[in-house]
Amino acid sequence: MMQKLENFLIKHPGKAFFFLIIFSIPAFFINLGLLALFADEPTRANVALEMILSKNYAVPTIGAEYYYNKPPFYNWILAGVYQLSGNYSEFTTRLPAIIPMFLFAITIYFSVSFFLKDKRIAAISGILFLVNGRMLIYDSMLGHIDIFYSWLTFSSFMLIFYFLQKKNWFLLFFISYLITAITFLSKGLPSIVFQGFTLMAVLAYTKNFKKLFSWQHILSGLICVLIIAAYFWNYYQYNPNLEGYFSTIWDQSSQRTVSEFGLTQSLIHIISFPFEHAGHLFPASL
Repeated sequence: MMQKLENFLIKHPGKAFFFLIIFSIPAFFINLGLLALFADEPTRANVALEMILSKNYAVPTIGAEYYYNKPPFYNWILAGVYQLSGNYSEFTTRLPAIIPMFLFAITIYFSVSFFLKDKRIAAISGILFLVNGRMLIYDSMLGHIDIFYSWLTFSSFMLIFYFLQKKNWFLLFFISYLITAITFLSKGLPSIVFQGFTLMAVLAYTKNFKKLFSWQHILSGLICVLIIAAYFWNYYQYNPNLEGYFSTIWDQSSQRTVSEFGLTQSLIHIISFPFEHAGHLFPASL
């Protein structure tokens, strides 16, 4: 029996991967709403609820006070899930985080399968993403923004490499900047940093650095800026304190940088991070 199962996994890794994905759904969804909201979850839930009650989706508030820490895109999704389901439970609050977790695993599978041309490695990579320790005992139980944000960021990276191979420069820049606009409106400035360093590194490595000055890049960058600017222009109609908004976003984005912790602590973190990360990924890190 075990030999047949092993042969099936070797011969049909794609089918095995999706079978395991479907088989794992009950494990992640049963009792998803059992744990009371904690950490960032109540904040996300309250902001989304106040959007629904006020019918104002442009200006995030909490306790009727302006909420500046994060732009509203993730709260829009959460508010949409609340309204579509007619339910405001802990289970519903966590759906916008758990569904992207499965989409992330599937994205990993297709990305690894395309770039490495090995569906067995792709299947193992996708499944190990779901069953690493951090995901099993923490992230998969909470309605935090991190999985959703990381999935979009990873997808952007993979699409950059995909369109680079296809030499489709317009779609490379346009789609990655479109995702950057969404992620910026979800979590702020880190998205700009990720996009900028990724493009510079990839184009420099492939000796296409001049493409940063191409019309495809300039146009796509302008579209990204216009999307973000359109949101803040609309926001300004309700609350002209953009300076407070921007300064808070800057503060939130710089909290885990050298400017906040200093050079010594940052170097210690760089050295310890691989070991800490391996612990989070256990047993997949074995």
